[in-house]
Amino acid sequence: MDIKINFSGTGHRYTQEEIDLVGRVMNEADPLTQGKYRNEFEEKVSRDIESSEADISKSKESALMDISLVAEDLAEEMLNNLFVKKVEKKDLNKFSKTFN
Repeated sequence: MDIKINFSGTGHRYTQEEIDLVGRVMNEADPLTQGKYRNEFEEKVSRDIESSEADISKSKESALMDISLVAEDLAEEMLNNLFVKKVEKKDLNKFSKTFN
């Protein structure tokens, strides 16, 4: 018994028309690494990067603004605490002098 199994990797045979079409595309197409498709790709990526950079700049600006507001609040709170401590100390000194 002589059985031969076709393991060509395809479920069917290509027609000559399909083979000719693939050959024509391979001969006539611009490669992806050069030509119009590469240029279109580079332009799109460039636009996306510029857009991303603008978004990043806005995010950085917003973050810096938030940080500056927090720093301003902290500085104000620290100054108020120092002022209150000085006033309290002065008041205590005056208070103790009146009783002495």
